[in-house]
Amino acid sequence: MKKIIVIITAAATAFFLSPVGYGADMPTVSARAAAVIEAASGRVIFQKNGDERLPMASTTKIMTAAAVIMMEENLEKTAVVSEAAATASGSSAGLRAGDEITLRALLYCLMLESGNDAAEALNGFFHGALPEIMNIIAKEHLGLKNTRFQNVHGLPAKDHYSSAKDLAYIMRFALSYKTFGEISGSVSASVKSGSRTLYLQNHNRLLRELSGCDGGKTGFTSEAGRCLVSTAERGGVRLICATLDDPDDWRDHAALYEAAFASISGETVFPKRRREIAVAGGVKEKIAAVTDGIFLPLLEGETVVERASVPAFLYSPARAGDVIGVMEYISDGEIIASRPIYLVEDSEPSFFEAFAVFFLKLWL
Repeated sequence: MKKIIVIITAAATAFFLSPVGYGADMPTVSARAAAVIEAASGRVIFQKNGDERLPMASTTKIMTAAAVIMMEENLEKTAVVSEAAATASGSSAGLRAGDEITLRALLYCLMLESGNDAAEALNGFFHGALPEIMNIIAKEHLGLKNTRFQNVHGLPAKDHYSSAKDLAYIMRFALSYKTFGEISGSVSASVKSGSRTLYLQNHNRLLRELSGCDGGKTGFTSEAGRCLVSTAERGGVRLICATLDDPDDWRDHAALYEAAFASISGETVFPKRRREIAVAGGVKEKIAAVTDGIFLPLLEGETVVERASVPAFLYSPARAGDVIGVMEYISDGEIIASRPIYLVEDSEPSFFEAFAVFFLKLWL
């Protein structure tokens, strides 16, 4: 479990975004809950009951796949399919007990054929710890408040739920891994499982029917209804759409994308910002801090302004990489995205401070 915490701590800065704004003129959808976000900034463009906790069926497997890719760099490692995995209830990729299969192949079985057998085989590789890992990522890494995993496949279970908005953010996180995008966007694939070749077909119709769609995951149980998470890119802008309990999900996703892309009328790029921060008790009077640049597609008639929150000064010692503040991007009074402000150089303690520390160490 120490490895999990180290990885999450190291990666946390990449998702230091807290979008709350939304409001495009969108169509009526039949989904009980829906959300559309812009992937680069994480801003919400549209939501309907976006925070409602609902069962999410096999869209669970987006986080299952992302957790595997995050935790294991070498996807050519192999797992042996257990009897329990091979006989898992629900949808199956056709794995057999005793088959030796790579993690990469299992991910294709998971995402294209929605194989519960593949999900359990992956969980077995991690000694049954995947749900715990998935919950740590959701809560500690992504800051999600409406998601809880009890299993890796999405079959009904008490306290196994997510929300449309959370699922969109989970998809955004998963897409930060190139491997996930390649697998999720594959219309078909063939993989080796033991001595057999399995021919897989992606259940996501939007890959073939919707312009720009290049990834996603379907889901269905009688409890959850039809669930769908998808992503599409047009003109350099990527959107993510999630619907839960939606009897007309294919059509709703198409309509939401058409309206959302049409609502984006322009773009702005806030460049990397550099500033000097005063330091007390250090050799240097000031040290440099930066904010990474951000790309924000603009909605019709929208303007965005920056607002920096930083301390008036720092106490030495301070270290490169320390987050000291936040740059917020404001639209119509609401924060739609943010970036950390972090130091890019060290502040060494003054001679007197260093001498005092040295003397104290000798004394103790």
